[in-house]
Amino acid sequence: MKTKQGATSYAELLEDPPQTERPAPFGEIEHDFPGPEALRGCLGDPEPKTNNRHGNAWEL
Repeated sequence: MKTKQGATSYAELLEDPPQTERPAPFGEIEHDFPGPEALRGCLGDPEPKTNNRHGNAWEL
């Protein structure tokens, strides 16, 4: 999960499967969410871990 400063959260699939094999709600390789809570909810509420020293990007 990455959080764009001041706005929406978005997730990017690590692989690029055919559109018919992508998990919902991913119609494209990236999908915007209204915030990190919505993204975590879509993924089953995993515990996020920061992946940079600034703490504003997350890895799930």
